[in-house]
Amino acid sequence: GDGTTTDSTSFDDYSGLIYSSLIAGAFSIIFSSLSLFVMSCCPKLLIKISLLFSLVCSLLVVISAFAYGNIIAGMFGVVFFALSLCYACMVWKRIPFAAANLNTGLTAVKGNAGVIVVAYCIIVASYVYLCVWMVALVGVYDKE
Repeated sequence: GDGTTTDSTSFDDYSGLIYSSLIAGAFSIIFSSLSLFVMSCCPKLLIKISLLFSLVCSLLVVISAFAYGNIIAGMFGVVFFALSLCYACMVWKRIPFAAANLNTGLTAVKGNAGVIVVAYCIIVASYVYLCVWMVALVGVYDKE
């Protein structure tokens, strides 16, 4: 109209997106550090919880599928729940061996700090990659 242009994009327009990505990046570093600590403390319990969590999740999928009347998804869910249950029963007696392997691997990781540094560098690199894609998304979104 009157020859003046306004910039519709500003920091305020995307501050929620920026802050949420910063928070997600911080949480990824925190959870990575926490997971190493938790795996070191109780590997046998962690493996058991993982197996049981898989069973509970597949059972919840079955229940929700039937509750919403989706019979086909419910039947597939029953099949996958049965397979998960068979798998858990077959590997349950091998948990001490898996825990010993996990302890050996964690001891090696703790003994070589370079591996941890590389892992955190990859976290930072993936965060930078995410930010580049967010900038690209915002650019395409604002162009339209």
